[in-house]
Amino acid sequence: MADLTPLRLGLFSPSLPHLVAVREGYYAERGVTVQQRRIPSSAALLRALRDGDLDVALTSPDNIANFRLNKVGDGPVDARIIAAVDQAGSISLMGRPGVDAPGQIRLGTVAVDARNSGFAFLLYELLKSVDLAPDFDYRVLEAGGTPSRFEALLEGSFEATILNAGFDVRAQAEGGSLLVPTVDVIPDYLSTVLAARGEYLDQAPGTVSRFVSGFRQAMNDCLDPARHTDCADLVVSEWQVSPDVAARMVDAAADARTGVVPDAVIRPAQLAVVLELRERWGGFSKHVDIAAEIRRPRGLIDERFARAA
Repeated sequence: MADLTPLRLGLFSPSLPHLVAVREGYYAERGVTVQQRRIPSSAALLRALRDGDLDVALTSPDNIANFRLNKVGDGPVDARIIAAVDQAGSISLMGRPGVDAPGQIRLGTVAVDARNSGFAFLLYELLKSVDLAPDFDYRVLEAGGTPSRFEALLEGSFEATILNAGFDVRAQAEGGSLLVPTVDVIPDYLSTVLAARGEYLDQAPGTVSRFVSGFRQAMNDCLDPARHTDCADLVVSEWQVSPDVAARMVDAAADARTGVVPDAVIRPAQLAVVLELRERWGGFSKHVDIAAEIRRPRGLIDERFARAA
């Protein structure tokens, strides 16, 4: 086989489509080798993209909007979305063991990655739906990315947090509670996307196209009922969970309406929901024309790689 072109992929937690793509050789058969790098927080992701230490990231579209449209750190970063990955069913507000209802959060603490990024605004909105307001009804603690919040939640370090990428299912299996499902409050929420530095996209469009093609094929495998057993076996191996928990994680990912995005298609209406949520909570430093930003060529979405509805 000819030499493979390396691509550095940053992510907060293991990704089932990525693992499937590696196992099935979808990247390799397209001439790409993906070097996976774990990222501890949104702030670390911003630094890695800004400094050119990563090529592509699996993250929330809200993070990309924040990096691109706000002056964060040393300034805006030219980050662009190249594929949609997960929908609202993949993410929920979870309570620690012993917290079984949203009202038990009152006067307690909830954890986010960062107060002004990632899923923080989603958490505020979900708690608003049950009449709880940040810094009035509950305290907000910055506690890093999903894996660290998952561990701290089960240890009882705070009352609740947002979990996704199968960590919500794992939390329930270990005594945590599903408090507010995102799909019940914001059914069109887009949870995660693939995004990349604009400079890298412009320099290596062929490599990016081949990577996205392999990732997309793996995503569609996750939606194929005939492959669920294989996917569950892979989850057991990689996450070290029981077969029952693995099957539940795969079932959640395989819901075409709320789980993995079929064919990785970006629906502008879903992306608008995310940006409007940030705007509603005062998350932009200046006025943003959301519709224009979504339509702008090689802007928030790089249309060379994305498939849009």
